[in-house]
Amino acid sequence: MNQIEPAVHALKSSVANIGAEILSGFCMQLEELGSGNQFMWQLALLSEMRSEQIKY
Repeated sequence: MNQIEPAVHALKSSVANIGAEILSGFCMQLEELGSGNQFMWQLALLSEMRSEQIKY
């Protein structure tokens, strides 16, 4: 487990609770990528999440 996984897991639940389904989906993808240590893909998803977060 890398350091990002616990934070992403907690964030996934939080954003789902406020109805931010797209952000929750990004978190799910980050969790899946975290188990494979695919850091470049994680960074790309974090960038997309940042863009989506601005909408909220």
